[in-house]
Amino acid sequence: MVKFLKLRGLKICQDKTEVINLENKSFEFLGWVFTMKQRNRRMNQNFFGDKSTIVIVFRPSKKEESWIKKQITEHFVKNTPMEKIVRKLNPILRKWINYYRISTYSKRAYDRLEKHIYET
Repeated sequence: MVKFLKLRGLKICQDKTEVINLENKSFEFLGWVFTMKQRNRRMNQNFFGDKSTIVIVFRPSKKEESWIKKQITEHFVKNTPMEKIVRKLNPILRKWINYYRISTYSKRAYDRLEKHIYET
């Protein structure tokens, strides 16, 4: 891998780089948590017809969920018209939701976010 990157003018930062086994440990990268899970063979038939029992799951990290919840809470101020709150929150929520929409596991995060908005 080092040779491959060096040919392209890139190098690995040894302080930040870690090789892990997904079977034992998950990792966080760019706001996503990547992990490996066992799945039902019947339910997980891929494009080529293989029925794999192991899938890589990625979902929004807890850190990112708490960040967006903090943003929501900060915008809900007493005696502020709802129209103003919606106008300020809409672009923030739209960006966050669009970034995490590619994962089917984002649905759970969206449900928790919806509950937080309702309770706020």
